[in-house]
Amino acid sequence: MPNVGFVSDQSPPCQLCVTCRAKLNLWLRVLRRRPDGYHNIESVACIISLADTLAISPARSIALTCTGMPAGDDRRNLALRAAQAFAARASAISGRPISQYGAHLALQKRIPPEAGLGGGSSDAAGALLGLNKVYESVLPQQEVVALAAGLGSDVPLFLAGAPGCLMRGRGEVLAPVPIAPFWAVVVKPPFGVSTAWAYANCTPASGGPGPDDLLSALASGNIERASMLLHNDLEQPAIAAHPEIARIKQALLDAGTMGAMMTGSGSAVFGFAPDQGRAEAIAVQMADAGLGFAVAASSAPCGLEVADGAA
Repeated sequence: MPNVGFVSDQSPPCQLCVTCRAKLNLWLRVLRRRPDGYHNIESVACIISLADTLAISPARSIALTCTGMPAGDDRRNLALRAAQAFAARASAISGRPISQYGAHLALQKRIPPEAGLGGGSSDAAGALLGLNKVYESVLPQQEVVALAAGLGSDVPLFLAGAPGCLMRGRGEVLAPVPIAPFWAVVVKPPFGVSTAWAYANCTPASGGPGPDDLLSALASGNIERASMLLHNDLEQPAIAAHPEIARIKQALLDAGTMGAMMTGSGSAVFGFAPDQGRAEAIAVQMADAGLGFAVAASSAPCGLEVADGAA
């Protein structure tokens, strides 16, 4: 069903279109809980080719339509919240009425929700970046990044303009890292996992090795080595509640992926593939086995890509 908020009878023509890509967490260490309720983390996240498409047109109010996969109701949809936050901040800075910074957002969802793939965060980042371009950079870049961090811990990642980042703090402290090209298979079972639930049921790590060896393998293109260094502190609690995640991991390994691990807070699982052809074949095999949504995806150079015109 389309997700609709404040939609007029006729949508204005598209001003620009933003490709909003997904991410994989190849390393995720959950550290101490912070006074603000979040956890500090150390994570290696990379951008992949699986993407939503967000068409943005200027308007006098803020509206969202959604097709494809579910995108959450209007209160929780991050792209809509990003547009509202942008309009409020742009109005405050410029002194102009908030209605001068409205937009119609047309979102085509291909990234499954509650998967650990960052789809909602990517959409929010795309809305911020796209709206700031539509309205001729009314917000300085630091203001856009600040809005992103306020919307969610993963949102700044997609604004970083890099193929991957080492994430610290609650996720908003970013250091771009080199990621050699790779192919992966991503499988999302029919159920999702709440991020809040995953962190609430995880025991924070008190120590352990860092991701340096993984980063070295990723930079050099040694994907087989990287597949042996994957780590996610949120995986075991998710598997305890949802044994299907472990079955998907084993199915990917049996099909020939190099390594397999849940990404982020789940429920999606990924494994590296030796090439595009093998990745596509394994994705078909996973879908035919009834394991859920399955797709072959490659690494990508950045989280967002903006183009003029319609989608």
